[in-house]
Amino acid sequence: MNAIILAAGMGTRLRPLTDKKPKPLVEVNGISLIESQLKKLTDAGIDDITIVTGYKAEQFSHLQDKYPVSFIFNDKYSIYNNWYSLFLAKENLGDTFIMDGDVFVNSDIFCVKPENSTYYCKLSNNFNNEWVIEYDNKHRVTSITIDSCTPDKNKRCFFSAVSYWKEKDSAIIKSSIEELYRHKENKTNLFWDNLVIDNLNRLDLHAKIVSDFDLYEVDSVSDLNKLESKLATRKTSPE
Repeated sequence: MNAIILAAGMGTRLRPLTDKKPKPLVEVNGISLIESQLKKLTDAGIDDITIVTGYKAEQFSHLQDKYPVSFIFNDKYSIYNNWYSLFLAKENLGDTFIMDGDVFVNSDIFCVKPENSTYYCKLSNNFNNEWVIEYDNKHRVTSITIDSCTPDKNKRCFFSAVSYWKEKDSAIIKSSIEELYRHKENKTNLFWDNLVIDNLNRLDLHAKIVSDFDLYEVDSVSDLNKLESKLATRKTSPE
């Protein structure tokens, strides 16, 4: 197994915290978002980790002193969305965890190798513009759409920005992203997740439900404050 961390973006929604540092290096309770990932990956014995950098890439260099990481530089981080970062790392696709660099990992999820390609998902009735996942009674993903949910509605399942891919499905993603690159004009705003949607009927993709304490994506200052509050509440709660 290996891992690819997509960490090239500018993190504009987390400004002013990202004015002088990349979003994955923003700290929560004394540890950066990306180091929460690296620690859990290495604890699980995963020692082949690729980080795709872009914005303020030089600030990631210290991670090589502590973790088994290599870097790929995305010089078009301000032009293309994250599909281009994954394109640059396509040769590393195999039995692979893929995650955005802005996810705080507080669980040993990487210690268990999934039997199928897996989207790690959460249930909530309070979110905006997330990848909403529907799945059948065997947890196979049947639909992925961008949608929102409000507290007056039933909880829905949404993607946590961490996934695992079996080699056979990685080959489909790789082929699809190579095709996208060949026709990349006017494709600046695509996410690599759009390739998953386009190939969903060919992929053996399953959903695994996790909690906010397991994985938490930080897109904004509000998200960061909520995460710190959740962690503080859990820390002070009786065992």
